[in-house]
Formats: sequence, C-alpha cells, structure tokens
Amino acid sequence: MTPGLQSRRTVNRLLIVVLAVLALSVYREWSAKNKRLVHFPLSLVYTVAPDFSANPTDWTVMNLTTHQPVLRFTGHRVKYVAANRSSPGPWSVSINVRGSTFWSAVSRGSNGSCYAVAWLVRSGFTGIQYQDFGKVRRCEASLAGPAISYLSLEPR
Repeated sequence: MTPGLQSRRTVNRLLIVVLAVLALSVYREWSAKNKRLVHFPLSLVYTVAPDFSANPTDWTVMNLTTHQPVLRFTGHRVKYVAANRSSPGPWSVSINVRGSTFWSAVSRGSNGSCYAVAWLVRSGFTGIQYQDFGKVRRCEASLAGPAISYLSLEPR
C-alpha cells in the first residue's frame, strides 16, 4: 500500500470520527430541547389566537377570559390573571400588557418550570419570543420583559 493511500484512509477515518461526534452532539442538544418543549403549556401556545387583532392591547385578562381562545383547540378553559399574580399550573396564565409594542403571558409547565411567550414590536419587526425561567417561586408575567431572548428554551 502506498503512503499516499494510507494517509487518505487515515484522514477519512478521522473525518468519520469527527462527523460521528458532531452528529451525537447535535442529537443530544435536540433531545434536551425536545424534552423541555414537551412541558411547554398548551395554554400559552393557543392563547394568542387569530380572533384577536395584531394589537396586544386587545389581549387583556378580561378579553382573554371572555373569548377563551384556548378552549376550542384543547377543550380546556384557562384562568387568566394579572401580571403580578402567579400561575400555579398549565391552565392558569398570567398576562402582562405593556402598551401596543409588548405583551407577554406566563404559565407553569407540567414539569414545574415557568414558561413565557411574548409578542414584541421593535423597529417595524413583529415577533414572538419564548423563555423558560426554570422552577422559580412565583411564575408571573411581570418576569417577562422585552429583554427575553428569542427561542431561548436552552437546557439548564
């Protein structure tokens, strides 16, 4: 066997090992995120329903309680509470409206972690952001301010 061919085989083997390690790393990260997402409360997923306009000032505790947007998707009624009230479980949602550029909702997941979803307008960009606050004592919407990071459901 020529030295050049042996060198290529060594490089190919090394490349296969590196790719296998990278694939395992990606799988572990995806698996950890997927486990966290399983606990994300459905009440938060369906709270911002198409019935409401694109103005977060319409998504108040009173309007959400009256319209119950989650009910038609899940069959569950949701208890909506003010930003300074804690959510004890997945079917209780704390709501925070800060004018026409920011709105957030927070609820406890089935694993006891506190999850948030926020509707945000900045420089003409409208986006939805998510946050996992972990197992905090008080799971309330006042925790979720405009600084929450986009899709930051990172494992702790």
